[in-house]
Amino acid sequence: MFGLLFLVLLAFARESYSQVILNHPAFPNTSECGINPTINRIFGGQVAELDEYPWMAAIEYQDKYDGNLKIKCGGSLVTKRHIVTAAHCINSPHRLTRAWIGDWKLSSDPDCRNVQGEVVCNEKVQKIRIARGVYHPSFDEESIKNDVGVIFLETDVKYNSYAKPICLPSHTLLNPPRGTTLFSAGWGLTENGTASDVKLKVDLPIKRNSECNSALFENLVYNQLCVGGEDGKDTCGGDSGGPLMNFYVNISTGEQNWYLIGVVSYGYDCGVQGFPAIYTRVASYVPWIVTTITKR
Repeated sequence: MFGLLFLVLLAFARESYSQVILNHPAFPNTSECGINPTINRIFGGQVAELDEYPWMAAIEYQDKYDGNLKIKCGGSLVTKRHIVTAAHCINSPHRLTRAWIGDWKLSSDPDCRNVQGEVVCNEKVQKIRIARGVYHPSFDEESIKNDVGVIFLETDVKYNSYAKPICLPSHTLLNPPRGTTLFSAGWGLTENGTASDVKLKVDLPIKRNSECNSALFENLVYNQLCVGGEDGKDTCGGDSGGPLMNFYVNISTGEQNWYLIGVVSYGYDCGVQGFPAIYTRVASYVPWIVTTITKR
C-alpha cells in the first residue's frame, strides 16, 4: 500500500488541485466527493468491501420483452440527483426505472459481511426512481463515440457511509501515462459467464489508443481510453456505464479523493490477453456534463 501511495504522490506532485479535480459550485467539493471509506461484469475481480466505492449505482430497467425488472448497467453518483453513465445505457429499448445506490449484494437488503468475527451491515439500499436520462447529442450508435450520458433522479440521494458522490475531473486533466493502474467496479459478468451478485473491483492498466486500434481494428479518438488487455481481468457485460477511477492525493494535507476518469463503453472478448476495452474519457465531457446538469 505504501508503494502505491508513493507512486501516486509522485504522479501528482507537479499537478495542482484545479488540474485534477473539478471545482464548481453545482458539484460537491472534496470534503464530500470521492471519499472512499475503505482505503485498506468484472473478470479477475476481487470482492469489494461493503463501503467501498459508495458512488456506485446499479441501474434498473423494465425489460421490453418480458416486463421484468433487471439490472443492466452501472453508473457513478456525482451529485444528490445525478448519475454519470454511458449513452448506450440511456439510449436503450428497455425502460429506465430506478437507480440502486449504496448496494453491495444485489439479492439482499441490507447487506452484511463477517469482518474478523463481527457481523457488519450497511444501511438499506436507496432505490430511487429515475426521472429521465440525457445522452450526449453526438452519440453515435454505430461507432459508439461520445458514449456518455446523465441520469436525473426524482429525489435526492441521502449521503451516508455507503452512498457518496465521486469527484469529477477537471476538463484540463491530461490522460494518465501508459501503464498507470486505474480501477473499476461493478456487478457484471464474471469468469463463469454469470452476473456477480456482489460488487466486484478490479485494477487495470491504461494503454495507448494505438494498442486498441491494432488489437480491435478500431479508430479511437482522444475522447476514448484504451484500458486493460490482461488475461482474466476486465470489465464485461453488465458493467457498461460503470466507473473507471483513480485517486488524487493532496500533497499538503495527505488526503485522497477519488475521481471519475472514464465510463465503461464497450469491448469484445472479456478478460482475454491482448484485447483491451474501450472507455469514454470523462474529462473531455465535463463541460457538457456541467451544462446538462445546471441548465435543467
